[in-house]
Amino acid sequence: MKMRRRLSGLALAGLMATTATAALAEGYSPAQIDALKAQAVAGIEARAKLAQVMNDTIFSFGELAFQETETSAYITSILEKNGFKVERGIAGLPTGWKATWTNGTGGPVIAFGSDIDCIPKASQKPGVPWHDPIVAGAPGHGEGHNSGQALNVVAALALKDIMVREHINGTLVLWPGVAEELVAGKAYMVRDGVFNGIDATIFTHVDSTLGTSWGQPKGTGLVSVKYNFHGEAAHAAGAPAGPAGDILGEGFAGGVPFDGVEVAVGVLVELAEDLLLCLHPGAAHGTSAGSARSAGRRVLGEER
Repeated sequence: MKMRRRLSGLALAGLMATTATAALAEGYSPAQIDALKAQAVAGIEARAKLAQVMNDTIFSFGELAFQETETSAYITSILEKNGFKVERGIAGLPTGWKATWTNGTGGPVIAFGSDIDCIPKASQKPGVPWHDPIVAGAPGHGEGHNSGQALNVVAALALKDIMVREHINGTLVLWPGVAEELVAGKAYMVRDGVFNGIDATIFTHVDSTLGTSWGQPKGTGLVSVKYNFHGEAAHAAGAPAGPAGDILGEGFAGGVPFDGVEVAVGVLVELAEDLLLCLHPGAAHGTSAGSARSAGRRVLGEER
């Protein structure tokens, strides 16, 4: 029942977004809005089986970051059968795609997104509340990324029916969070303008409360960083300091270059703390500079 309420909420959120322009232009009454909500709920109930089958099927694939081949093929096949136009390989991502459906002309563009990759060594028998892998050491959906696309597809299909029946103009877009566990796919999609022209995005991720929120999400931003060191190679366990123990000289090897990484990250921490103080001055929020810096370190993972 909670899952169906969450699905109904997704469809209703998309419905409210797509009907916003029409409501302003045509003056939808509260009674008409309630009737549209009832249609959305009915559309969700009619696809309860599809939601469960998609959830279980994607769970069975359990594909790691950048390897979501079967998952993407499965989801896009369902969308294509329901009239969506699918672009594959977007943003240079082999498992990336963008599915689009438009009704009429103009209207808002509403996107539905959710992650699709699993995590290493998380193989698990479905429905078992303790660790019991299907294949020991194999990857699996330990973070619930098998559920989001199922919710999005069912909500979008229910909304699509309403838009056709009620002559509501607008465009629906569905997209996957490729390699979310590696903090990767979305950055490439933003870089290549995949989200240009989208008026609002409804993003789905499993949560113990099955709750919803809007606006600026809570959490921390992550950036993947690759360091290149030039010099003498070494075995990090056998000769971590190198022949001469130099930090950045000709003789550096093994673990010593990480001193340079530590220095660089330290500088970034200080910059982030200064930025935090600028954005949230102690006087404005009743906090001291010291507590703000401490908060900055916690956000950056320096303090536990």
